[in-house]
Formats: sequence, structure tokens, C-alpha cells
Amino acid sequence: GRFACNPEKAMRHYQKKLGDPFYFQFNPKSGIWVSGTPKAAQEIFTAKKDTYARLSPADAIETLLGPGSMILLSGQQHLQEKRCMAP
Repeated sequence: GRFACNPEKAMRHYQKKLGDPFYFQFNPKSGIWVSGTPKAAQEIFTAKKDTYARLSPADAIETLLGPGSMILLSGQQHLQEKRCMAP
């Protein structure tokens, strides 16, 4: 759809339509809060705990990148993946 073809254009469309920040829902169970301005990003990160509590940051990253993403791995798993990616 719109997002796959041009993610930046899609995000700008949703920002105009829904305001900033807005909740971008990937599927019925997951989504992520998105901001295009420093002021709205600050609002997200300084809000009371439950204001933007639909997903934890790790859940949002896992939704975007998958459960085996190097950014979500730690310890030995992370080091092994890092070695594989190094030149």
C-alpha cells in the first residue's frame, strides 16, 4: 500500500491527517507513536507514563525489524550477529 511504496510520503500524509504526534497502527495488535517535530517528540518522551502506553519501545522496534533483529539482541547473540555483519 501507501506505506510500502513511499514510507516518508505516507508518514507526512498521516501527520497532516491525524496531527502530530500520531499513532501509526501496523496491525490490530501493534503500532507506534510517530512525531515529525521536536516539540511533539518531547511531548511523547515527557508525558505521564500511561499517556502513550500502547506499546513499549522494544515492542515497536520488534514489530518493525523482527524478533531476531540485532538491535534487540544482547550478550553473546548480539556479538555473533555483529561479527557476521563486520567486513
